[in-house]
Amino acid sequence: MKNVLVTGASGFIGRHTLKYLLPEFDEVHGIYNNRQLKEIKDVQWHKANILDDDSREKIIETVKPTHLLHLAWYAEPGKYAHSLLNIDWLKASLNLIKNFKNHGGQRVVCAGTCFEYDFSYGFCSEYDTPKNPGTIYGVCKNS
Repeated sequence: MKNVLVTGASGFIGRHTLKYLLPEFDEVHGIYNNRQLKEIKDVQWHKANILDDDSREKIIETVKPTHLLHLAWYAEPGKYAHSLLNIDWLKASLNLIKNFKNHGGQRVVCAGTCFEYDFSYGFCSEYDTPKNPGTIYGVCKNS
């Protein structure tokens, strides 16, 4: 059985991925912290705080996902680029992936950001633009 766990499932990117995941997986599980998207049917919703060790471990143990799509991160407009919370999110993300692997997880995909790249290059291409993050957000996402 293939099942996927999506962190940040009700967020800006996550909510748009669910309809594409539903036909590909036996089960689609979405993590939300603040709002659940009840209008998206057939997703099994779980309220969890990725930054909390117990909450993070419990969701992996409960769902036992074969796949993980990690989209959750701190993104408060005007604050996220230079916030030290990015370090907490990096640590939590690494622990999430470690826990996922320890419970038999097979494949992880994590969202990156354009902030990982050198803005002075003139354009952003993940294949051509050099990595040179200028913010703690970019450094942590790149890590």
